[in-house]
Amino acid sequence: MSLPKPNLHPTSPKGFRMNLRKSIVTVTVSAAALLSLAACQSEAPQVSTTTDVTTTAPAPAPAAEPAKNAVDDNSDVVFLKVIGQHGLPQTQESIDAAKSMCRALDRGADPEQVALIAYRGFDGDIDKAGALLGAGAAAYCPEHVDALTSIGSAGA
Repeated sequence: MSLPKPNLHPTSPKGFRMNLRKSIVTVTVSAAALLSLAACQSEAPQVSTTTDVTTTAPAPAPAAEPAKNAVDDNSDVVFLKVIGQHGLPQTQESIDAAKSMCRALDRGADPEQVALIAYRGFDGDIDKAGALLGAGAAAYCPEHVDALTSIGSAGA
């Protein structure tokens, strides 16, 4: 006697969640890596161009807090680069959609419902929905990455 196989078709509830989770995880890792690299590059000390290679230019005095616009701009650049690699429009509208997703999650929205809205917004394209969700979470609300990447996992 064999047990029936679970329905993992992309449109079945479990198949949908698993495929969306895979897409979100893939894009989140990519975006997080790019954000880390961008942060490291902006903090690297500047090497002097004089003939004495043992000296470096003095590091600028550390700011009490990075300027909000500089942080947003860096996140925007990385977000747009990642979604562009997945065929999404690199527009302010995409940035606004990702930030709206983060605000909904901040207010306590169910991550699976947020994902379903994105999925429907892309006419059922799991990869594009996952790209927006993953890149958006990595760039604008990393505190929600775990919730989004757990969609479709055991127990979710």
